[in-house]
Amino acid sequence: MCDKQGNSRNDANIHPHERDLGPLGWDATWAEAFDHCARQARDARVQPGRVIAVRRGLCDLATAGGTCLASFSGRLSHQTVSGADLPVTGDWVAWRGQPGAGELQIESVLPRRTCLIRKAPGAVDGQPLVANVDWVWLVSSMNRDWNPARLERYLTLVWESGARPVVVLTKADLHPDPDEIVEQAEAVAFGTPIHPVSVMTGEGLDALAAYLQPGKTVALLGSSGVGKSTLTNHLLDADRQATLAVRASDQRGRHTTTSRELFRLPNGAMVIDTPGLRELALWQGDEALEQVFADVEDLARRCRFRDCRHESEPGCAVLDAVAGGELAQRRLDSYRKVKKELLRHEELQTLQGRMARKQREKALGKLIRDFSNR
Repeated sequence: MCDKQGNSRNDANIHPHERDLGPLGWDATWAEAFDHCARQARDARVQPGRVIAVRRGLCDLATAGGTCLASFSGRLSHQTVSGADLPVTGDWVAWRGQPGAGELQIESVLPRRTCLIRKAPGAVDGQPLVANVDWVWLVSSMNRDWNPARLERYLTLVWESGARPVVVLTKADLHPDPDEIVEQAEAVAFGTPIHPVSVMTGEGLDALAAYLQPGKTVALLGSSGVGKSTLTNHLLDADRQATLAVRASDQRGRHTTTSRELFRLPNGAMVIDTPGLRELALWQGDEALEQVFADVEDLARRCRFRDCRHESEPGCAVLDAVAGGELAQRRLDSYRKVKKELLRHEELQTLQGRMARKQREKALGKLIRDFSNR
């Protein structure tokens, strides 16, 4: 057997799980992370696997012996600080148990390379969506769903995750001037690949093959009804994901995907289809903000004052650019909104951390008093 450089590899140097899990993206780095987890657990019985889907607290887990049902061990549930630390689709995990003899038990989650995290609806904590993906296709249809401001939010989410975004504009056959939408996308997605496609006509689909490499994982993200499941079915060359017809009233498909699920394509690449997001509240994104709004950030460096808020300050290069037509007012409004949201959430996280610390100190003080009164 030879490695990527063509050098001969001794079978003794091959990790025992490489042959079986390699098609799922397993490599030497994952093997090292798993060995570390196994040593920490002090349990030679644990085995690696990849989460294919999570449904009501149970996981479809791909293992060297096939796909099995797995649940979270009591140890994992007890030790996790928040729900964000529990397995999600795409995670690599350490499990133990006997396949075919009941549910497997997931003992730990291997450190994630990438992770898409939004703010959990109605909460301060982050909610992981998928993990360990290489590319994220931001899917938007070329009809009434198209919204540049929403694309900016999706881009912020993906850049912060560590994965690489790709904009996929579906239903190009339904728009009289697809180039118009592409130009609008280019104005907000600097340096991000943009592909107008149509599953109905086949337009643009060949260009997507460049991202679908064996062992690599692509996640599809977007609103309900934009054609994610239709695109997944095309890639699988099978109707694995249920779809419904487009509504004539608004040219939108109807939401059918109910869970995030990983599929293996015939060529060895992997695709994660996801339900449409009704709400995308950002959890983190300070670094991603500079990537997504590079035009605004570049202008901001020319402002007279370093702490310029780009509202009414003298010498504001951003406001001058808007007045001169160099920067769209909509773009500045979107930048302000995203930055304000991130700042507000950071303040809430800080407040929550202080409250949690205060509660711990209070509990510790009570414990000390109780011990002293014995």
